Formats: sequence, C-alpha cells, structure tokens
Amino acid sequence: MLANLRITVVSWRRPFNDPVAEWGHLLAYMPQLKRRIERRQPRVLLLPPPQLSRGNEVNPREALGRYAAQQGRAVGEVLEEARCAVRDYLDLSERADLYVWLERVQQQVVE
Repeated sequence: MLANLRITVVSWRRPFNDPVAEWGHLLAYMPQLKRRIERRQPRVLLLPPPQLSRGNEVNPREALGRYAAQQGRAVGEVLEEARCAVRDYLDLSERADLYVWLERVQQQVVE
C-alpha cells in the first residue's frame, strides 16, 4: 500500500513511552525529515533511539587542559582569557549582572 502512495511515514525504531521526549526527538530531526518528505517518494523513516554514551561526555577540566596544551599555554592563562572574553561579551550585551552571578556560583562550587 505504501509503495503506491507518495507519503512518508515517520516512526521510531524503538518507541519510548514519553510523549515530551518523542516530540523533542521529532523536532530535533525535523530539518532532515523535511528534506526527505519534500522528495515526495514513498518512505518509512525510522528515527534512531536517543541515547547518551560515554563518547557524548566531556570533562571540562580535561578539555581545558587539552586545549591549553595544544596552544602551548598554561591552563590558568587560557582560563583567564576565557573569563575576560565572557565578561567583555556580557558587558557589551549590557548583562554584566550575569557575570557577577556566574562568579558567585563558581565560588559556591569551589567552597
């Protein structure tokens, strides 16, 4: 039946019982789905399961260390440069209050 219709059916390879997650998953794929639907060819598109793996995790301290090493610079130097860039951006955006808030949060985490 589908072969004779010029429609695209979208479903999940493995459904999950969370309507909010399903809608979010569908929205995340929408640009790619739109391109395929516009071809007007009969298709069944099965969305892969959303899942996080160890490959999707980044330790920010390790990433900062790797970046500093690649740049041939000290971690503290790179960190200070990043802080200045964030502060300058927020100042230009007239949101210096966010920088003050971030500094407070950082101090609480360190304590």
